Amino acid sequence: MAGTSPVIAVDVMGGDFGPSVVLPGALQPADEASFTFLLVGTADVVRAQLPQHPTLRPSFDVVPAPDLAL
Repeated sequence: MAGTSPVIAVDVMGGDFGPSVVLPGALQPADEASFTFLLVGTADVVRAQLPQHPTLRPSFDVVPAPDLAL
């Protein structure tokens, strides 16, 4: 896999405060290196958070995971 960027999957819905905290922390390395992110969670909620991160490069995909395990 030489020449491909690492792929990082992030459970955006995890944590006590959900996407508002997890997303910025998970994407912090995006400014420093070339990563492809799989943002896993409730798609509408994840996409609603993305405009709050205008520096996010387009190297991400939202992976719908509508079921939450409590």
